[in-house]
Amino acid sequence: MGEFTDKVAAAGNKVAGNVKEAVGKA
Repeated sequence: MGEFTDKVAAAGNKVAGNVKEAVGKA
C-alpha cells in the first residue's frame, strides 16, 4: 500500500511538472 501510494505521488508530481512546463512555454 505504501509503495503504491509513493508511485502515485511520484506520477502526480511528474504530471504536475509537465503541466507547469507546458504552461510556462505557452
